Amino acid sequence: MRSSCTRTLVNWIEDNPQDIKSIAIVGGSLREPELLEILKLFPTAEITLYGIENSDSDTNFVELDLNITSKLIQKTYDLVICAQVLEHVWNLSAAIDNLATLLDSHTGLLWVNCPSSNMVHGSPDYFSAGYSPQMLVAHSQKANLDVILSGSIGSRRLYFFTHALQYWPSNFELKHPIISYRPLRSYGRYFFSESIRGLLGRAYSVLLSVKESSDLQFATETYFLAKLKGV
Repeated sequence: MRSSCTRTLVNWIEDNPQDIKSIAIVGGSLREPELLEILKLFPTAEITLYGIENSDSDTNFVELDLNITSKLIQKTYDLVICAQVLEHVWNLSAAIDNLATLLDSHTGLLWVNCPSSNMVHGSPDYFSAGYSPQMLVAHSQKANLDVILSGSIGSRRLYFFTHALQYWPSNFELKHPIISYRPLRSYGRYFFSESIRGLLGRAYSVLLSVKESSDLQFATETYFLAKLKGV
């Protein structure tokens, strides 16, 4: 579903021509799918990484803890991307404030994608199963942002995979849940029972719709695009 959210961002930019010369990736890497798609449109854009750990040893990295409202942000950007990060942040208000501070006052766009509903996971900390679009919009308005578009997306089958099977499927696995099934060695001494459970679960998932929907009841992804008020 992240790929569908990314298409939403790219489609909006294509329909609303922008001149994106600088991009900030917050809490991510140079391999973020949103960034790779945007660079097809703006290949010369300057990229800066923000986060708590420079795992890629990138020279264009700035330390930033989203949980703490920063007074040290000196540079602003045409596009700020924060994807699959907010569920690992405990201070949502400070996080949105920091993201807003990174925006160029004339051209800046903020793109956020995070779970709407997810299973427990680390990388590095887990504070929330996700957020509804309404929750993020409310925080954005407090941070002097105008939300251009927002929404959620998911499917009954992906929701079942995420919550009942506790598994994130690839697009191929989601479309072909049985023929793609491979038992996981991590099952350990429960390998046999968990393998049977997984196979039966995937068989049941075939009965569930894989069609993408904005129905919040089965949403697994939330997104919004915003700019500073008055821009």
